[in-house]
Amino acid sequence: MTNRWFSALIATAVVVSDPAWAGAEPPYFDPGQYTAALHQHSHRWQLLPLDGGEVEVIERSPVCVSQLHVPRGVWVVTRDEQGIPLLLAPSAIRLPQGFPAPLRLTACGADDTRTGLPVPPIVFEWISRHVGSVMIDD
Repeated sequence: MTNRWFSALIATAVVVSDPAWAGAEPPYFDPGQYTAALHQHSHRWQLLPLDGGEVEVIERSPVCVSQLHVPRGVWVVTRDEQGIPLLLAPSAIRLPQGFPAPLRLTACGADDTRTGLPVPPIVFEWISRHVGSVMIDD
């Protein structure tokens, strides 16, 4: 009995330490993990209230186009000292060298959108009040 338990423990350790698992993305994201989503290529935001329904915001104004390509994944919403929302990448998201972390959210048309993610005013307000995590997709 002890030998079987020890063999199972070793097999588990080998599977967990397999480099193929390192950095592997989850096969899908459960919509319950986030309450807002950004589809970067289409500049489409989805606001997903917990009480149902869905609001889509599409903003193609040049002042609202991000200079950054944000890595795909579920980002946690946090705040800086002034209460401005930030997106914080969990350890599962690999950030490119030099990528700003945490990522500042900025209102469209703000002075400095090169180091932040510009968002339409309604989305900025929604994230500020209601969102704990954001799904960023390509």
